[in-house]
Amino acid sequence: MLGARLRQAMPSGIPAGRMLPLAWAAARHELWRARCRLLRSSAAASLLGKSTGRLRIAPPDIRSADRAIAHDICGGYFLIAGHAVTVSSGQSPFTIQDAHPDWRSGLHAFAWLRHLRIAQDETSAQRARDLIVEWAATNTASDPLAWSVETTARRVISWLSHAPMFLDGVSTEQHAQFIRSLTAQVALLEHALFGGPAGKPRLQAAIAVTMATLCLGAKSSRIDKAGRRLGAEIDRQVYGDGGHISRDPSAVADLLLDILPLRQTYLATSIDPPARLMNAIERMMPMVRFFRHRDGTLAHFNGTGASSTADLATLLAYDDAHGEPLRSAPHSGYERLTGLGATIILDTGRAPPAELSGHAHAGTLAFEFSTHSGHLIVNCGANHRLGSRWAEVCRSTAAHSTATLNDSSSARFAHAGWITDRFGRVILEGPGRVRTERADTSQTHSISARHDGYVARFGTVHQRKLILAADGTRLDGEDSFLAHGNAEEAAGGRFAIRFHLHPAVEVTTTQVGGLQLRVGNREVWGVFADGAVITLEDSIFVNGPEAPRKTKQIVLSGSCHEHPSVHWSFIRSDHRPPAPLPGDGAS
Repeated sequence: MLGARLRQAMPSGIPAGRMLPLAWAAARHELWRARCRLLRSSAAASLLGKSTGRLRIAPPDIRSADRAIAHDICGGYFLIAGHAVTVSSGQSPFTIQDAHPDWRSGLHAFAWLRHLRIAQDETSAQRARDLIVEWAATNTASDPLAWSVETTARRVISWLSHAPMFLDGVSTEQHAQFIRSLTAQVALLEHALFGGPAGKPRLQAAIAVTMATLCLGAKSSRIDKAGRRLGAEIDRQVYGDGGHISRDPSAVADLLLDILPLRQTYLATSIDPPARLMNAIERMMPMVRFFRHRDGTLAHFNGTGASSTADLATLLAYDDAHGEPLRSAPHSGYERLTGLGATIILDTGRAPPAELSGHAHAGTLAFEFSTHSGHLIVNCGANHRLGSRWAEVCRSTAAHSTATLNDSSSARFAHAGWITDRFGRVILEGPGRVRTERADTSQTHSISARHDGYVARFGTVHQRKLILAADGTRLDGEDSFLAHGNAEEAAGGRFAIRFHLHPAVEVTTTQVGGLQLRVGNREVWGVFADGAVITLEDSIFVNGPEAPRKTKQIVLSGSCHEHPSVHWSFIRSDHRPPAPLPGDGAS
């Protein structure tokens, strides 16, 4: 019955390969919601939380912490997920319902306990005890935000990591209440491994469950079972090159910040970590380096927002190899070009599975460009705290440093109905095939890629070629718009090739009508284009504490029929060669 209703509600013109998995996932979602309501009810919690054991070990929390934030929390000021709420004396923050959903989720996740712990004073420790006791005593069963799989997993990990601060000084009754509540939450996460939301939340649930079995001193058979489930989820979500199935660079770093403490917990209990866990770490650590720009931040693709350079530096300290980043990540769909002092990261992948594409962007063939002096070319980024309107804008192709055709995105997003109710604005249709070729020589590093995201609507293939000089002083590019099925024939319609500039870049117009970019206080780059009208327009950059920030974008526009290929270059003014680099020109 449900399947028939879902088929009737499917939007027309969407490939069955995207819709049918969503239909099945929606059915599982409904079953999970019903089960979750039961599990988080007070009666279920009391039945599931019978344990009166004790914690044997506490895993480390390797995320960065700030004593100033601890002082704010003790004073009733909670700044979480970019939203600030002041809690009056005598009021429990867990009873506040009118705050932003991201703030409430972050509050219930308890990741802020690390700030109280690093303060290392009794005032902060007592504040942590009071808040945990308040949460356990508050009836949160009716609040789905408090009991989402991702929030619950984050809370379990935080409670385990900072339990010594809480348990040092509490009564026997409070200790038992803490263990009962913790056990109930772990039980819900165990159920989530079979029917809860797919993707990163389920992997976080597997990490939390495995960590809890080790910390609570469970039987070896249960520890082994948790390790096998974790390994199976890793196999489903972590690609062979170390990327995450969501194609979100920040997901790799965020998961490692939990996986590395889990490895330490295994070692502290004298139990060998599962091989699949260790292999995942070996694959994921190089991917953090792959996605890092020269300033230590992550590239802004598919939901990645502002990066914590402190957390990334911590991760790299755990990397025993300390090798050069990968050049190519074919499973994840990214390429990396590096010259002396220059880094380019290019998106050459398809959209993630429909169910997991709620934060994915329509940015195929977009790139970011940074040098030792700072960022030059960026994508607009992602900042969920700014609201759905900004999220919609920043996920569009026009918010990326790539080409759009006829003012349309290369992917089609869900807008309303049962799909968005369950999965958000997922990608229903987009590039189904992306072909990539790479060539590296002693003088240049080049990539040629094409995608079919505009074929269904406009019969056009977008092809992009990038050539970076080995000394990092020149980037040459070519964007071509070809009629599908005939690579020699030009397509119709109008194109716009965008290069979004980082807010720190200063741009001026030269006497000959070109553009000059100043990066930091040292580098000056000239921008040249052939075969299109070049203009300078307004843009935004949504990452960072001042987001959104105004910036500029360079736009090359024209007719696909009149200019089927557009050549452009970014050249450092003090390294301008007299002739094109080898391999430059039409492909």
